[in-house]
Amino acid sequence: MANLPRVTEIRSISKFGLSVVTIVFEDAMGTYLPRQLIAEKIKSASEKIPEGFGTPEMGPITTGLGEIYQYTLETKPGYKDKYNPMELRSIQDWVVKRQLAGIPGVVEVNTWGGFLKQYEVALNPEKLKSMNISTSSIIEALEKNNSVAGGGYIEKSNESYFVRGEGMISSIADIENIVIKNVEGIPILIKNAPNPVSKVGSSSTILTSN
Repeated sequence: MANLPRVTEIRSISKFGLSVVTIVFEDAMGTYLPRQLIAEKIKSASEKIPEGFGTPEMGPITTGLGEIYQYTLETKPGYKDKYNPMELRSIQDWVVKRQLAGIPGVVEVNTWGGFLKQYEVALNPEKLKSMNISTSSIIEALEKNNSVAGGGYIEKSNESYFVRGEGMISSIADIENIVIKNVEGIPILIKNAPNPVSKVGSSSTILTSN
């Protein structure tokens, strides 16, 4: 990094399993040009690092020190039972966060707390063995049935219509009905082997600006 243009200071600190290099540029360089120059250097350095020693990467544009605003999502009196912590977290991640991210000057919106909505499939090893089904085949079936595939686009009246195949899982029932394999024409579904279990795992938010 020593030969990068308009660098005013380079400092580093190394500990067991971690090294941090800080490069300070002149203010007139802005934010994005220095990051581009560093990215090119990182790519070159990555090729010289032996396998198993990690890959260098840049930190985010902002940190907790750039925090400008905090807020929480709460229910109005009388509606406490309508939205649980998991549903509030989902509203934050999929509605509020995306709208805030489109405001000019907002670099990042960080979320914590609440219960992150996720689904887990609890496997029954004995049942799997009796059906001659491997764990990897279940993982493969779940991955293949929870994806989106592009299909090009169609032009009509000066407009483009994008075509895609959407197979995203949206409920426990969708998980249960995924086909693992067929035995003599009879499909073996996820619900025939394990049992899907819904788990939630709390949410405050930081709004940061450049």
